[in-house]
Amino acid sequence: MLGKLSRVLTVLGIATAATVLGPVSNASAGGYGCNGDLVYSADVKGVDAYEDTVVAHLYAYWDGTYNCEVAVKKVFVGTSTRMSLTLWSDYGSDTDSGYFSQYAGPVKVKAVGSCIWEEVDMWNTAGRNIAQSYNYGKHNCG
Repeated sequence: MLGKLSRVLTVLGIATAATVLGPVSNASAGGYGCNGDLVYSADVKGVDAYEDTVVAHLYAYWDGTYNCEVAVKKVFVGTSTRMSLTLWSDYGSDTDSGYFSQYAGPVKVKAVGSCIWEEVDMWNTAGRNIAQSYNYGKHNCG
């Protein structure tokens, strides 16, 4: 009987953990202060000595009216380095620029009936520009 009770409690513990952890995982998918569904993502490649390195990853979310983006560091994570993320649509732009240890953003623009496009800039700890990516072109038009 004790073995059966132990198995039941183990199953209940796993089910409880899945229930508790599920929403936490999903919350990060909407992520970084953005609402809506993930509709676009792209690697940000470095330049010069970092040209073969993904230095950040760009995530774009859509809530039916606004696009929201973040650029999450893949290098120098945990170290405050200069970053800049700008998002444009036909309605205007939004920029987040400064020194960040994890990511730049969120930036948000109205985009109903418009395309979006962005620029991601990053610098290393010595202040040298290691990424300037604005060649994604217009996307998520709608």
